Formats: sequence, structure tokens, C-alpha cells
Amino acid sequence: MNNSEVVVIGGDHFNTLSIVRCLGQKKINFQILIHNERKTKEELMILQSRYSKNLVLLKESENDILNFLLKNKDENKRKLIISCSDLAQYTIDHNYQKLFKYYYISGFKNNPGRVCELMDKYEQKKWADKHNILMAKTWKVNKDYKIKDITIPCIIKPCISAFGKKSDIKVCYSKDELLNTLNYYFENNYNEVLIQEFLDKEYELCALGCILENNQKYGKVIYKLREYPLNGGSTSYAKFTSDLSIVNRANKIIDCLIKEGYFGLYDIEIIYSNGKYYLNEINFRNSGNNYALLKSGIETPYLLYLEKFNKDLLKNLKIKDKDIYFMEDLSNFKSLCEKQISLWTFVKNFFRSKAHSVYSIKDLKVIIHYLKKR
Repeated sequence: MNNSEVVVIGGDHFNTLSIVRCLGQKKINFQILIHNERKTKEELMILQSRYSKNLVLLKESENDILNFLLKNKDENKRKLIISCSDLAQYTIDHNYQKLFKYYYISGFKNNPGRVCELMDKYEQKKWADKHNILMAKTWKVNKDYKIKDITIPCIIKPCISAFGKKSDIKVCYSKDELLNTLNYYFENNYNEVLIQEFLDKEYELCALGCILENNQKYGKVIYKLREYPLNGGSTSYAKFTSDLSIVNRANKIIDCLIKEGYFGLYDIEIIYSNGKYYLNEINFRNSGNNYALLKSGIETPYLLYLEKFNKDLLKNLKIKDKDIYFMEDLSNFKSLCEKQISLWTFVKNFFRSKAHSVYSIKDLKVIIHYLKKR
């Protein structure tokens, strides 16, 4: 730990893997903290990477992450933290006062804790209203809430992703279904949940990148071509777009974050429905799609590293980004096995893609490990 300049915190996911590969290829010293209670260290996908030289497995809790960071702090130099999960970003922002002397932490300038506030999706709705950014109708609901005003169909989510599970996200098409789903949430230790108007989307976009402390922004916008699960899941196959009518929509949101003093990684989901663009959510951490951004020419973890440790090199760095197609290997493999896509579609998309979430000719053990587990 004492030799590392960067601490990467996240789950056993290709989100974290993209950062590990980028830093490893740049020969930067870094430590990996993986929070996962369901796997042993030997079962971790990320451990198979040739760049995972310094990995620690922790429990999936704020206290375990915080205690490790404090116990292994270096009194003589600050280290950069790169968050690859909501739990990681919540932990470092929530404990800013305990950590900032020893670590470089992303967030809002002179406003520690603001990221934690905005990780609550109801607070994001209030933030969007303040900046005249369109967002679906949103309600925060506890056990005593009367649901008569809620629009059907609707979608129910945990208010804060860091303390919920993706599998608990439900779409409800009737009030009876809504009541039953709410009962499920409250019986499973949720004190409150978020309900949003369900948008019948034509397509979805994702803006991802980073903002440096000098307000310089680097990023691109993704146009999703396929999701897993279909019509409502994560990006499975996609391309970058330079269409200004789309890019400018994303830039409006990013510029609002900059004006409020935000710096760090961002992942912004935007839905197009009934002729309008809606902000779906903002994630203040590394994006799962970052593996594609790296291949497009924008190496966000390297930019964050240079900002802290080599400003002269950053100043003279020339970035030539390009629009590419890319593929999330694991979800496409599942789609193929479940016969949601044909073998021909899988092969055609695979070879058209210039970026892959797990497959890498230079780091084959990761995909081999995954396939062996299937």
C-alpha cells in the first residue's frame, strides 16, 4: 500500500477492471480494494488480470472501507482515490473530513457531503428542477404515504443505489402491483423508496467522462443500441455519437455540475421519450462503460492521475478521441445463451466493436476465468 499512488475501490466488476487495466498499462503504482462478501479472493474475476498485483478483499460496508483507508494511510504523501461503485463514492464523500489529509477525493469544492446528498435520487430531482433540466415525475415514499397521486405505470427503486440492489428495481403497471411491491420493499428493511413515472423510451444515452479541478472536462456521449435485459437494462452494445443536438443536451447537465463546483468522474443517463430528453440519473463515480471511453482515446483515470502528480505532462497531453462501437461481453454472452440475439449478431457485433468490457488479447485470463464459471 505504501508504494501506491492511487487507490482503486469497487466491486468485482468490469467497471473496476477498466481502471485497473488503464493504470497497469501506464505502469502506475496502485492498490485495489474490492468490496464483496459473496466471493473468496480466489474467485474474483479481477484477480485474474495481469495488472492485479496489489489486491485486498473487504466486506461490503462503509466501515470496512473507511477503516482500511485510515489504517493504511501514508503520513508523508496523499494518494488519489478512484471510485468504481456507489458504495465507494458514498464512503469517501461521507467521511471526507477523516480522509482528505491523506487522500485526493473527488466531489464538490468546499462542500463535502454534497455527493452523498445527490446520490439520493429524490435530491437529484430537486437539483434538476432547480436547473430547468427535465426529469420524470418523482415521489419519495415511506410506509405512511398515500399512493393516490402516483402515475401508473411507474418504476420503484432504492433512493440511494449504494444501499440497495439492482434486482429490487421493479416496474408496476397497476396500483395493486404497486402496493404489493411497496410491501415487499418495506418488509425487506427499506424505510423509504423512490417512485418515478415510467417513461416509454425510444432510446437511451449515457454521458461519461471526468471534470478536473480547473473545470476542464473530458468525455463523450453513448447512444445505446442494445441493453441487457432487453428494453430496460444496462448497456450491452452501443456506439459513441458526436451529434451536437445530443452532445449539447449532455453538456448542459455537465456545465451545471461544473458551476456548482463538482470535479471527478461522472456517468449521466438520459432518456429520450415522446419527443423529449429526460435526465434519468447522475452517478458520481467511474462508469461501467469506461472501458469504451478508454479505447476511444480519453483515458480518464490517467487524466486524474496526471492532474495530481504530473501537471506539466497533462498540460502538453494531446487527446484525439474517436467514435467507436463497443460491446459488453458478459451481457452479450447471456443474451446469446438466452436466445435474445443470434450467433450471427453476436459475432458481427463482436468484430465491429473496438472496445470490449472483459475480453482483451493482452489480458486473456479474465475472460477465460469467466467462461470457466459458466
